[in-house]
Amino acid sequence: MARNITKKDLIDGIVSRTGIDVKHVRRVSIEFLNAICLHLARYERIEIREFGVFSVMRRKRRMARNPRTGEPAEVPERYAPVFKFSPSVLKKVADIN
Repeated sequence: MARNITKKDLIDGIVSRTGIDVKHVRRVSIEFLNAICLHLARYERIEIREFGVFSVMRRKRRMARNPRTGEPAEVPERYAPVFKFSPSVLKKVADIN
């Protein structure tokens, strides 16, 4: 059964494999994630070769139903971040079984 891995777990793993100071690894990790968020906020596509692509997808306006009342409700147009793994990552995950 898979377990949840936190940002701290990832940072600790990098520190143990590289020997780089934990403060530096934490800082770079945070800046990396902030950079991804910044570029997505500008609707830019981020491609990390051999890993995947982050992008922003437009979700059209649509009609839905309120689950409590069953009445129709309009869901406005919005933009949502999406991520698509590269074929090499998908293959690695498939090969685990």
